[in-house]
Amino acid sequence: MADDPVEWLQLYRSRRVGAATFWRLLRTHGSAGAALAALPEMAAAAGLPITRSVPLGSRGRNCGPAHGRARG
Repeated sequence: MADDPVEWLQLYRSRRVGAATFWRLLRTHGSAGAALAALPEMAAAAGLPITRSVPLGSRGRNCGPAHGRARG
């Protein structure tokens, strides 16, 4: 699976997606991007709201060492 690492993080950090669900979604949909695209429909079918923890527009921001935890 050669997915974008940001999509993997988006999927894993999505509401109601834990480790088991993450891997099941990858197997079912073939990629993190496809699983992310399917989440809103799956949530609607279950009567649940779905939100992404890592917005698509945040790619590259807050990822550098200046945004990490200070080491002392």
